[in-house]
Amino acid sequence: MSRQNVRWCLLSTTRINERLIPPIRACERSEFVAVASRTQSKADAHASEWGIPKAYGSYQAMLDAPVISLASSLDNIAALVALYRAAREGTVVPLS
Repeated sequence: MSRQNVRWCLLSTTRINERLIPPIRACERSEFVAVASRTQSKADAHASEWGIPKAYGSYQAMLDAPVISLASSLDNIAALVALYRAAREGTVVPLS
């Protein structure tokens, strides 16, 4: 059986990503595919800084995209709302 990579998307551009991205990248079957922010310019800058191929200017835009896995680094109620929406839409939401 072929094992697929876990395709990660970041639901923020917060500083916690500095600690989140390196260990996920160290995993052989993980890849970052997108980052979302409240503005396109912040998402673009974060994607460029970390070599993430896709940037979304809103959380909803990312949730509307075909995402397999979602990593949230928001620490507020917006994260809960976004994770709830993602789960309802069938996105795999790993919780830690």
